[in-house]
Amino acid sequence: MGRAKWVLVIAVVVAGSVTVGGLAQEKLAALRVVQAERFELVDGQGRVRALLATDEAGTPSLALADKDGKPRVAVTLTDDGSPAVKLRDEKGTERAALLLFPDGSPALGLWQADGKERAALVLVPDGSSLRMRDKDGDLRARLAVGQDGASATFLDKSGKVIWSAPPAR
Repeated sequence: MGRAKWVLVIAVVVAGSVTVGGLAQEKLAALRVVQAERFELVDGQGRVRALLATDEAGTPSLALADKDGKPRVAVTLTDDGSPAVKLRDEKGTERAALLLFPDGSPALGLWQADGKERAALVLVPDGSSLRMRDKDGDLRARLAVGQDGASATFLDKSGKVIWSAPPAR
């Protein structure tokens, strides 16, 4: 075989190697991405401990379960696309939640074991408020800060103001 043919053979081999190598790298890059509508993370006994999934509307959520398989933490998006983190006790009752409203304002809610709200902290663009309730769910204290100043209100069991600053009008 003459020198020109050898050069042609080497050129074809090199070109083929570059093409095959490029395709192989694309395939390797594609292998680094795993796509699915649902992922389950299981422990050594095969129990689902974490679930990453989308619902029928395509909204993603992440749920973490305890060793008994009970959901304890949920990270979700609300219907309007705002994020929320929810914490549940061992019975599955939601006890705490942190979320953002559509305008980006954060809120924190705390509930007792029977599901009644005990405290809520809400921040809005022009202020913030803290509500505290007794074990029966009755509002007993409210603190607020806004553009017009700050206020504190304490109520008795029946909801009657017992102290307020500035004084209730």
